[in-house]
Amino acid sequence: GGSGRAVSATDLTKAGPTSASAKPTTDPTTARTPAATSSSAKPARTTPPPNTTTPTPLARFYEPAGTAIPQNPAPQPGPGQVLMDGRSSAEILKSLLPSGLVTAGYAGQDDYDPANPGVDAGSTMTVDDGTGKPTDVDVTLVQNVARTLKITDCVSAKEMAATPISDCRAVAEPDGSVVLSYRMDDYNPDGAGYTTKGSYDNRLIRVFQNGTVLVLGASNFHIPPNPPQTKGWHVDPSRQAPLLSLDQLAGIAMSPQWGLTVPAQLAQQAKQDLVSYDDQTQH
Repeated sequence: GGSGRAVSATDLTKAGPTSASAKPTTDPTTARTPAATSSSAKPARTTPPPNTTTPTPLARFYEPAGTAIPQNPAPQPGPGQVLMDGRSSAEILKSLLPSGLVTAGYAGQDDYDPANPGVDAGSTMTVDDGTGKPTDVDVTLVQNVARTLKITDCVSAKEMAATPISDCRAVAEPDGSVVLSYRMDDYNPDGAGYTTKGSYDNRLIRVFQNGTVLVLGASNFHIPPNPPQTKGWHVDPSRQAPLLSLDQLAGIAMSPQWGLTVPAQLAQQAKQDLVSYDDQTQH
């Protein structure tokens, strides 16, 4: 999490990313449901996945030297549709947050590199429950990712994580996607990074059967935009726990609105709703 930076595929390797298959209600390539104005995120209906404690050989998560990441072209949007972008991802996330939360500090980025086709979009924002203690939430939707970002079991997630993770759960969904969620410690005792002891994220990764990855995060701290690069500068946790629980993130992740394309009307509405918006796309 961190409102001064949009999430990228690189961030996801800290403990993983998310994304799936077939049915129009859940397939990222066909989701068409317009955003609701506001709704409470409910825990997803899930069933225990088989062998969630069996680790996948770590070698599977590393691309062999010289092997390119699979390149699937971005879908051709149908009538009334456009490709998902950072601003649209922020609009959808905002619409799915529990009622009563105040959002601000919207930022996002897109990556439509001709050499790397496909959708790669993300956004961040701050959330506050009215107590004046803002924290950060973020979302990333990536179409073409390395195997390292498609971890779907807790044993492998802990092996790959750069910092300690706990409360890990892996759930197989009826559509074939796997939802991995955990608490990730954001404090680095070596002094790297902005956060201090007690800082952590609730993180969720949904890996779809078609390889798309959806990542959601909620922090218990807030990193302001353009933080100073001064040695020793840091942020402390602004509250004991993030404003979104792992169950709430799971409910948000199961929305059919997460797709590689979105209604053009939603994308247009995002331009009006998200003010001010910091476009962090590297052009």
